[in-house]
Amino acid sequence: MNISKNVVPIKKVLPKYIEEDKCNLYLKGLNFAYIDSQDIYEKSLDALIKGNNNECLKIMIFGLDMDRKYTPLLNLCRTMLFGLSDLLKTSDFETCKHKYKNFKDQKSSLLKKINDLNDKINDLDNKLDDVREKSEELRPTSFITKKLFLFYRLALRKTEPVKQEYIFEKNNSALVIEKLQDEILKLDKLIEIEEVTQILKLIVEICATPIRFEWTLSNSN
Repeated sequence: MNISKNVVPIKKVLPKYIEEDKCNLYLKGLNFAYIDSQDIYEKSLDALIKGNNNECLKIMIFGLDMDRKYTPLLNLCRTMLFGLSDLLKTSDFETCKHKYKNFKDQKSSLLKKINDLNDKINDLDNKLDDVREKSEELRPTSFITKKLFLFYRLALRKTEPVKQEYIFEKNNSALVIEKLQDEILKLDKLIEIEEVTQILKLIVEICATPIRFEWTLSNSN
């Protein structure tokens, strides 16, 4: 691939701005046959329509590095950027960002809460098993005296509220877990959209003012 002096490959710039594991999502694993820039554009657009942002970006970066003069692909990049920026606004992204400060740290905190609640549910299950076992041990046989049978009934009355309390705590914990999982899904989506938006902004900037990124050529491996 011949890169002119006024073109800086996006694949050279991206590793300088995002983590390696994230960078690999957009620079590695691309394997498809193509005819020309129009074909690459259509494949990128198809990935976008299917909601596969990572694949769309991967194809887009490949196409722009191969042919920077093919404007439809860059226009698709800008359109995608505008669309995701609007989506962040409608998702009340800034409010969420102000609330959580750091999305990834918040996700870790939510996952810890879920693990703690699962531990609590397991503990409640063990307590319920203990109550049920003790109730079974007190169950009278057909030859038991009436007095002992009444004692058994009295014991059940005492243990039933305890069982119901454990069951209530279990159900309540399960509901909290469900809400936390929904919050994690929302955070994951916002994290993805924010990351893709930042990369799209970077791509547009590289294409518009490549001179600002020429330093990546001399510092690349």
